[in-house]
Amino acid sequence: NSFNYIKGIHLVGWAEALINLSCSIILLKYMGIGGVAMGTFLGSLLSCCWILPLLIKIRTQNKIKYNKFFVLNHLFLLLLPLVTVGILIQLYVSAMHARIIVGCFIILIYLLISYALMPGDVKTFLNQDLLNKFKKHDS
Repeated sequence: NSFNYIKGIHLVGWAEALINLSCSIILLKYMGIGGVAMGTFLGSLLSCCWILPLLIKIRTQNKIKYNKFFVLNHLFLLLLPLVTVGILIQLYVSAMHARIIVGCFIILIYLLISYALMPGDVKTFLNQDLLNKFKKHDS
C-alpha cells in the first residue's frame, strides 16, 4: 500500500516562487537588496513552511501530527517581531555597520529563543548529531 505523498507538490513550489518574486520586487523598491533577501524569506515563510506540513498531515490521514499551536506561537511571538525590527532597521538606520550589528544580534536572539522553545527530544537529537559531527571532524 503506497501513497503518493508528493502529488501536487510542484504547486507549492510555484506558489513559493510567485510569493518570493512578488515580495522581492515590492520590497526592493523600499529596502534595496535587503528587500530581495526579505522577499525570499517571506516567500518561504508564507508558502512551504506551513503548507508542506499540512499536506503531509492530510495525506497521511492524521497519522503524522502537525502542532499548529507551536508554529503559530513561534510565528507571532518570535518571527514577526524580529522581522519587523529588521525591516525598521533597514528603513530608518543609514549606517551600514549598525545594520550589520543589529542583524547579527537579531539572528542570535532568534537562534537562542528557537533552541529554548524546541521540544526536549529534538534538542537531544540535535546535540547528539552535532557532537557526532565534531567527533568525526576531529578524528
